[in-house]
Amino acid sequence: MNCEKNGIKALIEKAIRMEIQALKELNNMFYDYALGTYRITIGNTYGNQYFDDYIGKVTDGVLKSIKNFRGSSREAFCVYVNKCITNIAKKFRRDHINHRYKFISLNHTFGVVNVSTHFLRNGNAEDFVVYKMIKNEIIFEHMLPALSAAEKDAILRKMDDVETVQEYAKRVACSENTIRARESKAMKKMKEKAVAKGLKDLYHL
Repeated sequence: MNCEKNGIKALIEKAIRMEIQALKELNNMFYDYALGTYRITIGNTYGNQYFDDYIGKVTDGVLKSIKNFRGSSREAFCVYVNKCITNIAKKFRRDHINHRYKFISLNHTFGVVNVSTHFLRNGNAEDFVVYKMIKNEIIFEHMLPALSAAEKDAILRKMDDVETVQEYAKRVACSENTIRARESKAMKKMKEKAVAKGLKDLYHL
C-alpha cells in the first residue's frame, strides 16, 4: 500500500511539474475513458468536430484536479479522475457547444401578434420555430417531467452511465431489482409520452 501510495503521489507531483514521462503515463491511464465519455456526451450528436478542444479541456482540467486528490490507492485515483473527466465533458457541452436551435421571429415572418391562435389555424409552430432538437434535449423537455423523482433519478443514472446499478443501489440504499424496476417503468412512461406527443415521427427518434 505504501509503495502504491508513493507511486501515485510521485506521479501527481511529476505531472504537476509537467515532466513528459509522467504526462504520458497519465494520458495512457485515462485517454480511453476520456474518449468514451466524449462519444457518449458529445460525439454521438456532433461527431469529432469538438474533439480537439474537448481533449485540451480534459488535459487542463485533470492537471488542475489531481492537485486536490487526497486518496492513496491507484483505484481511488482512477475513480477520482474519471469523475473529473465526466464533469469536464458535461461542462464543455454546456459552455462551449452551440446547440442546434434556430429561432425566427414569428411576428416578423408571419405578421401576427397572437402566435398561438395563428398556428392553431395554420399549422404546428414547432415546424417553424425549431430547426433541429437533439435527442437528449427532447428527453429532458418532454419526457422526464412525466416521471416520479425516484424514476427520474434512476433513468438519469442509466443515461449518464457513470455508476453501475450496483454502485447506485448501494448509494441510494435500494436493492438492484428495485432500481431496475424503476428504470423499466420510467422507460415505459417515456415511450408512452413520445407516442402521445408524436415525438418519434416529428424528431426522428
